[in-house]
Amino acid sequence: MAKAYQRPGQVLRITTEDGRAIEAIGDVSFARQRRSEDAGALVDHPYWMMSFSSDLDPRLLDAFASADPDEDAFLVVFDVRAFFERAAPVLADAAPGGTYSLVQNDYFDPYYPPGDGLQAIRSKLMAYAYQREVRFAVDPLGYLKTAADGCLYVEIGSIEDIAGVYGRDGSKIAGIGPATWSD
Repeated sequence: MAKAYQRPGQVLRITTEDGRAIEAIGDVSFARQRRSEDAGALVDHPYWMMSFSSDLDPRLLDAFASADPDEDAFLVVFDVRAFFERAAPVLADAAPGGTYSLVQNDYFDPYYPPGDGLQAIRSKLMAYAYQREVRFAVDPLGYLKTAADGCLYVEIGSIEDIAGVYGRDGSKIAGIGPATWSD
């Protein structure tokens, strides 16, 4: 996993070890990666996350559309604390010794990154700021019970008492909450 920022090529000065100038032929990207070296090879350090929006924004349905727009829906969690209280013990079993974070994304301009650096788990390009994303991240710290496809599947039981499902038209399909998300 990497997060990158850019600098316009015309404002950079790149030199070889002996001081000769190298002209940049375009913008230059600088990336921060979650990797370490093991026996001479770079090893990626994955993490798993679940993404939420702190606001219900219909543009998200277009940004994350399925093959059949009639099947698109929002899952709205009304009691976030209860959701994470249910998820935490199951995740602790799936990634014992791992760390869990609930973070609000920081959005950045790729040409003016934050002075404190970019973080793979919480940094995202400014173009996506409308998503107002909150992430629940699991950093397995080297141990994780994943499925053959590399995904982490956990079962926390029914959440119909703390969440609702809303269709593209805004009407409630199941669970708790108002009859429409526009109410």
